[in-house]
Amino acid sequence: MRKKNEVRALLAEDVVSLFDDIDQSRVLGANAQIGLMQQMMRSVVEHARGEGLDVMRGRVGDLVDYYKGTRGQNSRAIYNALGVMTTASFAEGVTDEGEFAGRLLRDIDSFQEDNAHNVEKLVSFAVNACAPFSHVMCFDYSSTVEAFIRALPADVVVSIPESRALDGGAPFLRGAVESGHAVRFIPDTCMMDELASCDAAFIGAETIYADGTTFNTIGSDVLAVVARHLGKPFYVLTPLLKLDLRAVRGTRRLRPMEFDYARRLGEVVPGELRDRVDCTGVKLVSVPGELVTAVVCERGVIPSAGLFPIALEYGRSLGEEI
Repeated sequence: MRKKNEVRALLAEDVVSLFDDIDQSRVLGANAQIGLMQQMMRSVVEHARGEGLDVMRGRVGDLVDYYKGTRGQNSRAIYNALGVMTTASFAEGVTDEGEFAGRLLRDIDSFQEDNAHNVEKLVSFAVNACAPFSHVMCFDYSSTVEAFIRALPADVVVSIPESRALDGGAPFLRGAVESGHAVRFIPDTCMMDELASCDAAFIGAETIYADGTTFNTIGSDVLAVVARHLGKPFYVLTPLLKLDLRAVRGTRRLRPMEFDYARRLGEVVPGELRDRVDCTGVKLVSVPGELVTAVVCERGVIPSAGLFPIALEYGRSLGEEI
């Protein structure tokens, strides 16, 4: 993998600022950063036209390898998105600059539409799974889970626990209310009592493993344990784009993300005690696959024990050596 300054030097002036936006965290979020990477790849192709296949493929490859090795290590959505957009153009049978550029630009242009279609499919599967349910719980904000809430029949009651640590429930409220649902908005400390009256619980995912293990924001693990204790189904809604297959190769497993909650909790700690009270904790936690009833993805409602072959197939489609 090339060094940062070497990759930056490959870019034309019209997109150097986009590289800096990602590097300096001026633009956050996987989807937004994927959009900037798409613009950079388009620019590399246009500025390398006429210089031959090896030059064009080399520059695009250096850019893709850099982001897979940096941002892609923390966001598998970014890592996999780069694979989705480049696998066809980097295939061995591509021997012409024009064909390489055509395939790459086609897949860059179709990526967002295809990803949106996959989310629509998984939302429809999740709504189907809810046919017997009249009351569901949705925890911590996810655009996929919000789309699910909006797609549910209006007579389904939606309970939304709010995390004091992250304020992940409030962003669901508008979509739930505008979709005509009766909405219950409660502190996350009430989850066990509230879930007892619900039919099922739903969360999104930052990352999933092939065995159904799910990484999501703090509190997701508590809800999973409570759901198991109460005998309630616990569903994870996520496109396969968020699969992390490194654990299959034994190379790396994610760890809980540390976080300092002093800013969130500091107002209730007397000033003279703040330097003597430790408010550090974690922000991202893992939910073991055995606590997940099913992962709902674009392939269907998949029991966590049945996800493994689908995950391997998906990885191989992106050129992963598994």
